[in-house]
Amino acid sequence: MPSPRTTSRTTPATPPKRKRRWLRRTLWTLFTLGLLGGAGLVVAYAMTPIPKPNPQVLQQESIIYYSDGKTVLDRFAEADGNRTIVPIDRIPKAVQEAFLAAEDRSFYSNNGISPKGIARSVWVGLRGGPQQGGSTITQQYVKNYYLTQDRTLQRKAKEVLISIKIDQQLSKDEILANYLNTIYYGRGASGIQKASLAYFGTSVQNLDVSQGALLASVIRGPSYYDPRLGADQKRNAQERWAYVLDGMVSQGWLTPAERAKAKFPTTIKPAATRTATGPEGFISEMVRGELRSKLDLTDDDLARGGYRITTTIDKRAQDAAKAAVAARMPQGVTDLHVGLAAIAPGDGAIRALYGGGTYGSGDLGYFNVATKAGMQAGSTFKIWTLVAALGKR
Repeated sequence: MPSPRTTSRTTPATPPKRKRRWLRRTLWTLFTLGLLGGAGLVVAYAMTPIPKPNPQVLQQESIIYYSDGKTVLDRFAEADGNRTIVPIDRIPKAVQEAFLAAEDRSFYSNNGISPKGIARSVWVGLRGGPQQGGSTITQQYVKNYYLTQDRTLQRKAKEVLISIKIDQQLSKDEILANYLNTIYYGRGASGIQKASLAYFGTSVQNLDVSQGALLASVIRGPSYYDPRLGADQKRNAQERWAYVLDGMVSQGWLTPAERAKAKFPTTIKPAATRTATGPEGFISEMVRGELRSKLDLTDDDLARGGYRITTTIDKRAQDAAKAAVAARMPQGVTDLHVGLAAIAPGDGAIRALYGGGTYGSGDLGYFNVATKAGMQAGSTFKIWTLVAALGKR
């Protein structure tokens, strides 16, 4: 009697043929796409030239017009459009390190770009979110010196490729010097030498670490970090200044003892960067605020962008408003603050505005009496209170 055969079934060690074919095709496709993508990057890198620097002569002041679109009300321009280029050895090492702590702590070790920052910027851009930071100092230099401020993926791609090329062609010290001599610091100052004079009234080689940390802070947004512009800006500047100094400590560029001794620096009064210093100065500041909030324009944009802005202010009405205030102002009275606004019925357009006699000076300085003074009703309402009381009897 034949002995029974024992049969056994084992699970194949490899996937079925169909699955193997699918896996091979998928891997081959991914490999091909990787090669194509890599080749595309190589071609894009080779075909992206380093453009000519943005010529400073193309910088134009922005002009504000009255409602006729022809009569100039004010101008926004740099206080001195000519930069003063200083070599890197004239910029104190501690000041250089303050900028690195603020903007790019891996500057001397990276290859000119931040892959993490680029990925975040592209991802947010694809989703339609707000512009993201994270650019290296090299990228910021390339954007300001060679490219435009357009917030597009195409411009970002150029920025990345040119940054890699620049990092290979220039030394790190050259890039840092170009960056510090190029960026806008507010107060009409482009370049660190002009900024030193505008904020502290001294040349760049005399800056200390606290002053350098403040300059490294204001470049993030001068209208938000200039401590002379108001209490909010001063608080913002102090927080950013502390962040910069703490970053220097974390990088070993500043000792804890030196950090503890650092005091927030005192800045000088900003010089006028506008032509209107009378009542029209308050109007141009309102225009500036509206352009910031509604169009996301920065002070740098207004100082150098060549914008032409037409307001609703009527020149004849504005002159009449100033004349009316002057005719009725009591002689010898210095503590009387007058505000006036003339608004067109129907569309609510402001035709004339008097926020003060002189913008930026006097006891109120930049305070717009017409828009910011919360006047108390006072005795005006006493009669209505009395009428109401009599009506109940």
